Amino acid sequence: MQTLDRPVLITGANRSGKSLVMHIISASPEFQRCVEPMMWWNIGMRDLRDDARDVEEATEEVRAEIVAKLAKFLANSGKTRYCDDLAHHMLRIRFVLRVLPNVRIVLVTRDPRDNIPEIMHGWTFKQSTTTALRNSYKTRRKSIDLRTLPRLAWRALRNQFASQLRGKRESWGAMTPGLKEFAATHSVAEVAALQWQGLYETALRDLDRLPELPWMQVRYEDLVSRPAEEARRLAEFCEVEDVDLVVAYAEATIDPHRRGDRKDPSEEEWAAIWPRIEPTAKRLGYAAGPTHDARKAP
Repeated sequence: MQTLDRPVLITGANRSGKSLVMHIISASPEFQRCVEPMMWWNIGMRDLRDDARDVEEATEEVRAEIVAKLAKFLANSGKTRYCDDLAHHMLRIRFVLRVLPNVRIVLVTRDPRDNIPEIMHGWTFKQSTTTALRNSYKTRRKSIDLRTLPRLAWRALRNQFASQLRGKRESWGAMTPGLKEFAATHSVAEVAALQWQGLYETALRDLDRLPELPWMQVRYEDLVSRPAEEARRLAEFCEVEDVDLVVAYAEATIDPHRRGDRKDPSEEEWAAIWPRIEPTAKRLGYAAGPTHDARKAP
């Protein structure tokens, strides 16, 4: 079976800053980033209720086919190392390690007081069907797989109709087990909070069980407040060819004042969801309560 040279998978909750981290890493010339290769990572996936995959699904056939897709993409680019930034990897870390035994994982975290409002926006965002289909094709056209396309296309169409008719999608982002059923009967704030917590708890559980897996945490707040320091730490962990180039790119492109689209929970909603997610927030280094200004450097 083919192998890839020290691939780097950047993962984290949707809207956590993982795409920013991927762009920083791929400033080094050996890296080719792949945007939304979900269809490749779903090869051989049979359970369609959520986005989790266990290690038993990484059969020799599935492993060989996924690696072949990634290797072909890399060869066509002329680069030597692969990276992507799927949130779904958080639900599949043991599967990923079986597919790519020499992988490096970068876990991007963001204060839930900023991350959850942007997740809420994702669940409620509306756009025309034509625009949605065009944007989806533009993003994923290089990683289309005809066997896994129907599942994702059906999910996208159902979400499009749900957002137009009910103001909330049936699913959005990386779906943890049971989240779709939970979303049908709970508020957007509760859904976003459960999704955020479920993704990080699943990832941390598996990372704790895999001492042989090289991984690091990158806090979005640290990256935007100390770009040179954090970019250097990131570059050295990923063993990039040109550390100084990565650092320079981070210093030149990171906007500490960036504020994404968001739908903020009410004070009452924060009061209800914070006790549930607080243990996970503390575990990731975010200890203050929901009234704290999460956009200040920690």
